[in-house]
Amino acid sequence: MPHSPVDEMPGCSHTRAFARAASLSKRNDHLSTLPGYFASATTCRLWISGPTTTVGRSARTGSDPKAAGSRRVSVAEMRHWRSRRSRPSGRRTRATSVHSVHHSPLSSLRPISPRRWLSIDRILVFPGICRGSRSLRAAMLASRQETREWAHEEFGHAQLGDARRTVRLVRMAAEAARHPGGTVLEVFRCHAEQQGTHDFLANPHIRESDILDAMAVATAGRCEGQPFIFVVVDGTSLRLTDRKYAKDFGAVGSTTLGARGLKVVHAYAVSPDGVPLGILDQQWWNRVPQKKRNDCHLRVVAAKETRHWLRTIEASKERLVASTTRVWFQLDREGDRYATLKTLHSTGQWFTVRSTYGSRFIQHGRRKKRLTDVLARTRVRGIHRLFVRPRDDRAGRTATLRIRTTAVVLDMLERPTGEQYALPVNVVDVHETGTTPRGEEPIHWRLLTNHPIDTDEDVALVLHGYSQRWRIEDLHRTWKSGACRVEDTQLRSTQSVVKWAMIMAATAARIERIKLLARTDPSRPASIEFGPHEIAATLLMKQKYKKRSEVISNSMPEIGQFTTWLAELGGYTGKSSGGPPGSVTIKRGLDFILPIAAALAALDEQRKKR
Repeated sequence: MPHSPVDEMPGCSHTRAFARAASLSKRNDHLSTLPGYFASATTCRLWISGPTTTVGRSARTGSDPKAAGSRRVSVAEMRHWRSRRSRPSGRRTRATSVHSVHHSPLSSLRPISPRRWLSIDRILVFPGICRGSRSLRAAMLASRQETREWAHEEFGHAQLGDARRTVRLVRMAAEAARHPGGTVLEVFRCHAEQQGTHDFLANPHIRESDILDAMAVATAGRCEGQPFIFVVVDGTSLRLTDRKYAKDFGAVGSTTLGARGLKVVHAYAVSPDGVPLGILDQQWWNRVPQKKRNDCHLRVVAAKETRHWLRTIEASKERLVASTTRVWFQLDREGDRYATLKTLHSTGQWFTVRSTYGSRFIQHGRRKKRLTDVLARTRVRGIHRLFVRPRDDRAGRTATLRIRTTAVVLDMLERPTGEQYALPVNVVDVHETGTTPRGEEPIHWRLLTNHPIDTDEDVALVLHGYSQRWRIEDLHRTWKSGACRVEDTQLRSTQSVVKWAMIMAATAARIERIKLLARTDPSRPASIEFGPHEIAATLLMKQKYKKRSEVISNSMPEIGQFTTWLAELGGYTGKSSGGPPGSVTIKRGLDFILPIAAALAALDEQRKKR
């Protein structure tokens, strides 16, 4: 039965090689539970090859252990070779051609691995009967090709001042996509990769804005060809561990609780079909710890956190200025502010904002009236049915909404400066009737928009656009507490946390895109988002763990069905889980099938070399 290679370590010293081999065997012990593809990772083969060696470096040779002159080398002979190494580095030492195949647990090899052994050509650590050397690394990378292509598309054009930094960023993003996690140690399992990641995050010459620019350019590229794009703007906070108040974080949440972390505003691009396209902009800041203030109406915009929302709106527009795609901003009630509405209107793009202040004044001829009074006297335009997604305090349902629409001119006043502004908007007021579950408040949205509302299709599009605002809530869940768990990070500086959080935000957007593609266009082939080895591994495991009544075909599955299978391998139980597959179960399924995909890629590569 063929088995999978674990790793290849060319030209490293015996001490480091055996230590890494022991680490690999401990890490991959769980692979032996997959019948037919892996043997125990604690039994390895050590090949020593090469008629000549160079002290301090390794000679490139590829001798066959079965060639003439090969012989088995005992432990005593290995110690004898150690005693013969006494010449200075750089001089060539003649040695007899040696090919050793030594079967022994790693625990017995490590005590006899002194530092001064004769340097060897290469060490291969792998279970079972796999042979070969040069093809192993390429085979292991084959299953990672899909995530690397995404990482290169997302960050490959980043301008970080040095091409090596860009390569490191792409590698970090690819590994984060393969193994999402909150901490660096969860994502990167190799010590060298962990150290390289920490050095990258702590490097003051790598600016957060350069990483953000790369993400935004990739997102803008995905927006090309769309008639318009929903850009959802919303804020959130990262609650980070800082029990001793020794890190340079700010205050988040309630002032009395003393929580620490960072604040951020996202601009999230979503297609008209509701499929996430990526991050367009982020604005980060530390909130100064202080008691709650009641003088918001007396402070100018420059002294408020509203300024971060304005920068996000303006930056999002600028990033899409070269595109012919029109932007449609979607904001919740935090956007119902003088400065925010004025900035949205000045962009020349569409916007929809949920109103907070129903008692605000509107211009009605020579008199001023309250917005709520005008809407109460407006006739009902019609009834609209809209699917409302479930959440913690609301049951999912198809809500029946009574719609009123009107056009008004808002009479807005900025109190600190005394500036007045007349803003013409259309108002779409929806109120749920007859479908509200017992114990819940009926849905009531008062939406301010500059999109036309001349036809029923226009009104339905306004409601559809605002319903896509929940995509950013899904992103925050996946990013903060779901598959990526960025709040678990133990990084100690704001600079490092922001860089790490940006990479994980791009990863979370990719996870959400896969999830939504499976829901909105389930008939497309799974190959649009998954590689051949990932598909083969999922089919293999699904056939093994299928229900008795299920029939699993070997043909190319549709992405909707494939995502369901992937989630089922991650613990999804169908309707009893409360809805369609989510990001958490999809991530668990990916964690389960990726090692199997790596094994299949290695076996496929070996067959090609024979």
